[in-house]
Amino acid sequence: MSLPDVERRVAELDEILRPIAQRPVDLNDPNWAADLATRMPPAQEAGVDAEAGAALADLLDHYERGDEPARAAVRAIFDRYPSFRWAATLPFDETEPQSYRLRLVKVSAIDQGTDTRDVLLGLWDLADRARAAGIDIVPTLVEVAEMSSDVDRYGMGSTRQILLGLVERAR
Repeated sequence: MSLPDVERRVAELDEILRPIAQRPVDLNDPNWAADLATRMPPAQEAGVDAEAGAALADLLDHYERGDEPARAAVRAIFDRYPSFRWAATLPFDETEPQSYRLRLVKVSAIDQGTDTRDVLLGLWDLADRARAAGIDIVPTLVEVAEMSSDVDRYGMGSTRQILLGLVERAR
């Protein structure tokens, strides 16, 4: 499927997912965290889990196979559709190197989203779990860093720099 066709699907899904993504959380409610933990995943709640997963897989395929302009176009799609970016997931088995790699590719394609701090925390946790599962994360980090952006979006380093920093942390 062409990237413009994938973007049309993503735009439709973003519109469906937006009410869930923008639903307020009452932090004054003492049970807010427990309530969030018991909710089903957003795409599943919206009834578009399979469609969102397929669109995400298509975007990541374009990202991995593409040259830098194609990867920049995929990053721009993730920027334009934040509800989709937040809600779309793929199955994840933290004991499988390919699953770890695909998670890193998604991080690279999202290019820090709206908050580098969240990305850093997620990457540190992901790396720790992958290492605990016996995955040699260094080659994958280097590979995915090569396809990542060099733009420092929020003053905390580019996605490429962040991934290469994890290489140093892993040694």
